[in-house]
Amino acid sequence: MIKEGGALVAVAICCNRSSVSGQLQDLPLVSLTEIPFTKWPEEDCDACVRQVAMNTTVGHGKAWLEEHLDPKLWPAYVKHVLHSA
Repeated sequence: MIKEGGALVAVAICCNRSSVSGQLQDLPLVSLTEIPFTKWPEEDCDACVRQVAMNTTVGHGKAWLEEHLDPKLWPAYVKHVLHSA
């Protein structure tokens, strides 16, 4: 588009899951739809209790797994499985 003489005027997001607003590289950020997701403390994460594999290609999954190497020591697993046994 820019190669043909066009100009970027905004950045559009199809689905905004985290109420992000503002600008991206000095361009207005526009959401086509917003779907709020329930958030909970990591010690109450049901997927962690069940040891569900975490997506490491998008989001913060890779960084979280690097910080929490052993699934048996994940905060939710410790709280809901180890301490309730």
